[in-house]
Amino acid sequence: WKVGLNELFPDFRRRARGTLNTLFYMTGVIGPLAAFGIISVNGVTLFLVFYVVTSFAPVVALLWIDRGRPRTVSRADGTAMAALAAGVTAIRGSTVLRRLLLLRCLASALPTTLIGALIVLRFESYAAAPLLILAVSNVTVYVGNQYVSRMADFPEARIVLVYGTLGLAGIAILNIDNLYAFVIGVAIFGIATGVGLSHYVLAVVVYSPTQVYGSIGGVFGLASSVLGIAVGLVLSMVDMIGLTAFYLILTLLALATFAAAIRYIRTPEISSAALVSEQ
Repeated sequence: WKVGLNELFPDFRRRARGTLNTLFYMTGVIGPLAAFGIISVNGVTLFLVFYVVTSFAPVVALLWIDRGRPRTVSRADGTAMAALAAGVTAIRGSTVLRRLLLLRCLASALPTTLIGALIVLRFESYAAAPLLILAVSNVTVYVGNQYVSRMADFPEARIVLVYGTLGLAGIAILNIDNLYAFVIGVAIFGIATGVGLSHYVLAVVVYSPTQVYGSIGGVFGLASSVLGIAVGLVLSMVDMIGLTAFYLILTLLALATFAAAIRYIRTPEISSAALVSEQ
């Protein structure tokens, strides 16, 4: 579906990607509330049925798209491994894509760990509270997304500094042993997540050659998933190492993300673009 945007909206690639991102985050707000309502009324069985039915929605949507549209982008045929190799080659040849990949890998590991798992850990004895707080978190993710999506231009240096700083602040507040402070930390980190993810999806559109955009996205997704699994393994040992040690690891990861953000905005393409926007 990401690649399909290039063919459906070849003249508005960044705007189309931002709009799709906004719709995605809106479902993230509605989803936990719908789950809470369904489980409260009928338990887990109806919820699982609802989940299966909605999983077919993208298939139905794709069937409605006019398959007779001529391709505006020519792509070479080949195997999945060949496509992945093309993505790796394109990233290796681009300084901005290499640094974006590092930033994406570090930043994406944090939301996977924090937004879901930590909410459950801290509020598991409060019945439906995790679902409601997850909805609040997704609202703040949507707010962060809107901060980026509604910009007329694309001031990357400012955007990256905003989500790097907010991410550090959110992690610091999460360390406070207070449930209300924890919710505030989740909200701040949610905004950082929304800003960061929105920046990534737009930046990868801007800097990726159209012909290998899908391949580059596949490499980014694969690499960030590997790091996410590694952090997830650390989360699985939280009973062994304790929450304090776990938060220390997250703090170090947040600091590494901030350092990668600084390195990214010092890339010549981004530095020169920032100077032009200031003038």
